[in-house]
Amino acid sequence: MVEIKGLVTSTNQKEGKYGFTIGPGNWYNGYGVCPCKKGDEIECIYEQNGTFKNVTSVKVLNAGTESKGPTDANKYNMQMSKLKNKTNARICALECAVTLVDKDSANRKDEVIILADELVKFIEDESF
Repeated sequence: MVEIKGLVTSTNQKEGKYGFTIGPGNWYNGYGVCPCKKGDEIECIYEQNGTFKNVTSVKVLNAGTESKGPTDANKYNMQMSKLKNKTNARICALECAVTLVDKDSANRKDEVIILADELVKFIEDESF
C-alpha cells in the first residue's frame, strides 16, 4: 500500500465508481461515492494494480472551497461552443438541402432555404 497527500484537482463519479486526480493526470479510483471534492487537501492510501491506483481509504485534511459556478472564461467558452455547434448544424443542413432539392426546380433557392430550416430544427430536436 502507498500513502500520498495532495490537493484534489478534479473528480469523477460514474455508476458506483469514482475517481479523482492529484496533480495533472494522476488518477486514483475507488468504488462508491467520491469521498472528496476538487480543492480538498487529502491523504489517500491506495494499492498499485498495474497502471491503476485503487483507493483503499481517503481522509480529507482540509476541505477546499466549493466553486460557485463557471468562471467568466468558462462561460465565454461554453457560449462559443454552443455557437460553433449551431453554426455547424446550419452548414450541414444547408449542404444537405442543396443536395436534396431538384436542380431544375423553378423555386430552388426558396426550397433550399425552407428544407435547410427544417433540417436544422430536426438536428436541434433532442426528443428522438
